[in-house]
Amino acid sequence: MKIMYRILIVGVLLAVVLLTFIDYFAFHGSIVLGGLADGRIVSVLDDFMGLFEGPQGNSNILYMTIFGACATVGIVAILYKFIKG
Repeated sequence: MKIMYRILIVGVLLAVVLLTFIDYFAFHGSIVLGGLADGRIVSVLDDFMGLFEGPQGNSNILYMTIFGACATVGIVAILYKFIKG
């Protein structure tokens, strides 16, 4: 039963993260993130995403790919450790 609670918690956390990403990237935080902390969360995310901008505001795909791969590996490792105990 303990493993089921862990899987349920991981599923809920993944759903929250997915909805947050959809809110920021699709709607620029106008659904949930804009109301939290007077829009400061969206401002911080904008500043963070600005780190990956290349010349003339074009996104640097190489850095985003590396960041995405590292983030995916890290999230999978954390989830594996959390589920296995």
